[in-house]
Amino acid sequence: MLAHAKNLGHSVKEFLSDNGGEFNNKEVCTILCQAGITKRLTASYTPQQNGGSEREMRTIIEMKRSLKYSNPDVSYPSAMWAELVNKAMYILNRTGKSSVEGASP
Repeated sequence: MLAHAKNLGHSVKEFLSDNGGEFNNKEVCTILCQAGITKRLTASYTPQQNGGSEREMRTIIEMKRSLKYSNPDVSYPSAMWAELVNKAMYILNRTGKSSVEGASP
């Protein structure tokens, strides 16, 4: 994840996650410390504290659903779920997020 951000020319300053074990462990802490990234955890069972991430996940799921049902002649198997999410993220990563000097992205 960090390498991907670096390849895109971004620098990660802060890592925000819930208290899930997949991100709240010694290995992740070591990687973040070595990279000089501040780790911040939200309280358990409070998605309101991570609104930006929750909204981004909703956008990805909605895009995945749109891709899946955009062509009525094609029926995607459930196994294609991950690939459709990858396509949605590919599109989102290349879409502007904010305006520059009053112009839309």
